[in-house]
Amino acid sequence: MNFPYDIFGLSEKNDMWDELRQSKKPIVMYGMGDGADKILAVLENRGISVSDFFASDGFVRGQIFHSKKVLSFSEIKNKYEDFVIILSFGSSRREVLDLIYSLDDVYDVRVPDLPVCGNGLFDKAAFLTEYDNIVRARSLLSDERSVNLFDDLVRYKLSGKIEYLRNNFSTVGDMYNELLPVEKYLAALDLGAYTGDSASRMAECFGNIRKIIAVEPDSRSFKKLCRFADDSTRVRILPINVCVADFEGETQFSQEGNRNSSVNGRKKQSTVKVSTVDGIVGDEKIDYIKIDVEGNEAAALRGGLETIKRCMPDIALSVYHRANDFFELISYLHGICPGYRLYLRRPEYLPPWDVTLFALNDRNK
Repeated sequence: MNFPYDIFGLSEKNDMWDELRQSKKPIVMYGMGDGADKILAVLENRGISVSDFFASDGFVRGQIFHSKKVLSFSEIKNKYEDFVIILSFGSSRREVLDLIYSLDDVYDVRVPDLPVCGNGLFDKAAFLTEYDNIVRARSLLSDERSVNLFDDLVRYKLSGKIEYLRNNFSTVGDMYNELLPVEKYLAALDLGAYTGDSASRMAECFGNIRKIIAVEPDSRSFKKLCRFADDSTRVRILPINVCVADFEGETQFSQEGNRNSSVNGRKKQSTVKVSTVDGIVGDEKIDYIKIDVEGNEAAALRGGLETIKRCMPDIALSVYHRANDFFELISYLHGICPGYRLYLRRPEYLPPWDVTLFALNDRNK
């Protein structure tokens, strides 16, 4: 079977992993830590070796990583005439992005697409297997910008090339102002509220918002969320300390005190209460739902079917945690809300985290 690149305008016959395995250039990894460990595990499984590790010149302190001395970039350039760079960390900071873009202008820089949650990998084999589902999800998007972003995500995921991520991004404020009828929202549900950052943006952008139910399962983040709620004056913030899923009860949860906290976490876990969206909302009217729950998005939707059917809220759904989220969740949400318009947007981030699907009900215009 030929690689069906026609609809995505690509000419490559391999994916990034094939190209790295066949590369004659030394492969060097930029960065250390958990991200590098995950990438190295995939590389090793596919018979790909990393020659060296490096950090930015000002951060080299004689560290040893995977039995190799961490070099500075200056030392890498002195050691090798040419090389492939594997980026092993994520960032949205302007100065870091500009540095990575400058490296990409000179060298072959790849950013592996490893899922935040789960063990799946979107490679050539997955693309071929899921091709019809991918094309169907693409057809459900409501504007050209969404389709272009979807195409770039496919191209990036297969190639790891930064060129597909250097355009077509927005700030969160721009996403809100461009797509959402922000003056229509009176009550919102914030799933994955963290310490209050998304609720703060809602309070700022939604001019008539009066209540935000903010749900956060991580205990340390929840304490900060409560302090944020106490300080809120114009908007009533109701913090709830539960994990959202499609059942009521308890589950094991990785309490990491940051955005990596999840039911899929690898660190020490503890028992937390689980509730559904329907159980949390009850008979209240909700105009807008944000769902960013570290890979548990589909379960959150399943547990909120009655609320969605009753309230017909606009929805902002994260579609980047799992390897196939960017197309499977589009189709799944369309099945729940077949009359909604679907828009795909993302902020400037390497790798492309925080990709969001906005599902908008026409009656909210």
